[in-house]
Amino acid sequence: MKRILSFVFISTLFLIGCCFVSISCSKEKNESSGGSSYDGTTLNLITGGKSSCNIVYPYGSSECYSDAHALSNAIKSLTGLTLPVIPDSKAASDYEILVGKTSRPQSAGVLSSVGDDGFAVCITDRKVVITGTTDSFTALGLYYFETNILKNALNTGTGFLKMTSGDDHVDMTKQDMTMASMIKSGYSFTISTLLTGSCPAEGDINISQGACSDGTYAYIINRTSDDAEAIVYKYKLDGFKLVGRTERFSAGHCNDMTFDNDNGRIVIAHGQTEGTILTMVDASSMTVIGNVNIPKGSGAITYNAGKKEYAVSQGGKTLWIADTDFNILRSFTRTDNTGYTAQGMGSDDNYIYFPMSGTKDNILVVYDWNGNYVRTITVKNSMESESLFCVNGVYYINFYKSYHKGSELHRLSYSLLYNWTE
Repeated sequence: MKRILSFVFISTLFLIGCCFVSISCSKEKNESSGGSSYDGTTLNLITGGKSSCNIVYPYGSSECYSDAHALSNAIKSLTGLTLPVIPDSKAASDYEILVGKTSRPQSAGVLSSVGDDGFAVCITDRKVVITGTTDSFTALGLYYFETNILKNALNTGTGFLKMTSGDDHVDMTKQDMTMASMIKSGYSFTISTLLTGSCPAEGDINISQGACSDGTYAYIINRTSDDAEAIVYKYKLDGFKLVGRTERFSAGHCNDMTFDNDNGRIVIAHGQTEGTILTMVDASSMTVIGNVNIPKGSGAITYNAGKKEYAVSQGGKTLWIADTDFNILRSFTRTDNTGYTAQGMGSDDNYIYFPMSGTKDNILVVYDWNGNYVRTITVKNSMESESLFCVNGVYYINFYKSYHKGSELHRLSYSLLYNWTE
């Protein structure tokens, strides 16, 4: 009798266990909660105007915070429903859209499939993971999600949003992430700066002004406080080692300078009351060649070797384009009126950039070579910007350290932002 009872008891446990396993598997494949459901293939984030899905971003990331809220706005615009945005410091829910490198294990799991550079948009564990190797690549992932999911009528519409496993996408395509390409594409982005090297004060030569580069060397000019004398310093850009310098010479306020690749010379704009005077320095010998008088005032100057044209500005109000002999080709009036202090300028084949300084930060005011205002971008640095140059798609700003301490040259770093526009 005891054997029969034992058999019945064990058999009952086995049947209960089988039922439990069956129910658990079914729950994993077809779990539904407040309008969200997943059957192992299709993840319904919004159904019938209802959802239990949150959008999650990494706590402390201002870029992903902005991206996540932009995504929420996009989803509301297209479905009519607002998904809550929460940091990853809050408890996980069953259904989530994970933006960036969150602390949820699913983010790291998906990111491991990407490689050195790229982004992924994938379903895993009832979550949509949108992440990239950098914040910029995460933003590209969001733009991909917008184009292929949010703007796909099969996936998104009034009261519904879904994604299937067939929509999973991993992208490791090489991207052009230069400042010019992002501006041209209409992307929003933030700029921070990374120290490349310092050009310290040397006695009374302690106030920094313009900077330029020939692609191998960086040239920085520091002057005296009374504008009487200046020195141009030559640094190897790779490693930032001082390799040469001029003797002391006079170049007025030395407001800006540029490199003329076709003639191997540094061109210095005196600025202030001597705006029509440029001083030329031979880059090989680091000796002053002489002065050139130009037809209009110059407080900022840049040379583009591809176009064989100079762009010149004075006081943040004018912009004129000249040939290599400084004959005026085109003349424009600047329209930005930012309230920031005008400094130098730089350029690439597409745009002209004006670094301008404020009390708390700096900005870059962007124009094209036809004198059209393009946009203004904030630079996260409180030092006084002086000049900008570009080397092979990498941009640098020279900052005056104040208190007669010389300069710091910084490389610009970008974080692409996802921006929803209907």
